[in-house]
Amino acid sequence: MPDNQNKSGGFERNPSILSLLTKTQLVDFVEKLFLNEGSIETLSLDQKFLRRFIEKTSLHYRENPYHNFHHAVDTVNTIGWMISLPVFHRHLPQHHKFLLLFTALIHDIEHPGHNNQWEISIQSALAKKYQNEAVLEKHSLDVTRHLLSDPKYIFLAKVEAETVGDWMNTIEELVMSTDFAAHRGFLDDFGAYLENNEPDFSQPQFLSWITRALMKAADIANTSKPFPEAMVWGKRVMMEFWAQGVMEKSRNFPVGPLNDPETVKLNAAQAGFIRFAVLELFQLIARIEPGFQLLVDTLTTNLAIYDEMAQSGDDLFE
Repeated sequence: MPDNQNKSGGFERNPSILSLLTKTQLVDFVEKLFLNEGSIETLSLDQKFLRRFIEKTSLHYRENPYHNFHHAVDTVNTIGWMISLPVFHRHLPQHHKFLLLFTALIHDIEHPGHNNQWEISIQSALAKKYQNEAVLEKHSLDVTRHLLSDPKYIFLAKVEAETVGDWMNTIEELVMSTDFAAHRGFLDDFGAYLENNEPDFSQPQFLSWITRALMKAADIANTSKPFPEAMVWGKRVMMEFWAQGVMEKSRNFPVGPLNDPETVKLNAAQAGFIRFAVLELFQLIARIEPGFQLLVDTLTTNLAIYDEMAQSGDDLFE
């Protein structure tokens, strides 16, 4: 594969983020991503305060196998690569590019390493607070709002209050789009929208659809990495699922469909996830930005590998 296909606007598609071992290295990396994209200067945002915010955000991510600060950094980089592709680079408004990067940074802040259903099943304080709806997504939003209220991290000081309010509404919409409970409905509705409407970046409704689609895609883009990297991320996410399954069994709760370590194999689970959750989303986006076909092709390759290994009985986790 030509190297230039893996780079876009200065962003690498698959940098070795997992090789960055300290929070300082990760914070440095994220700060450079924001600076490379250019929104900080264009939107008159305070770089020094943004750096402080990134540092503080890194401390609020937990040391989970998958939903950790490495995942947040990887999502920021992936969004950067996506929005640097020609169609999005030319047509996405500058503030939408920044808000996508920012949302990628904070979207899983304080994620506990288990899903919303666990919070609901144990009737946690968070589940009660958010009335069993998008529990972890709403918590991440509240943590973000709290951090942004601290004068030490107000990098939006030069932005008008009304604009900040509009931006926060967009950030909320983007974070909420990562709630997987609504994934199937989003795919159906997004597909129907594209069947009946031409892409028009001047229309707020289209911008809402495409930015949510990009946020969702970046969040699960680990599956679209070349297979060796995809496998590493796949192992990490399955570790969280299986750990939750053990807890569910210990309390006699229904075990989530991917959570039972005794019956769910990594390769079959990842193949199913790509087939039923990921591939269609990326194919829809590729109708708007042809550069996404590279990711679609990699997904197709990874799916074939996982399927072959599932059929042969190989267990990638060993």
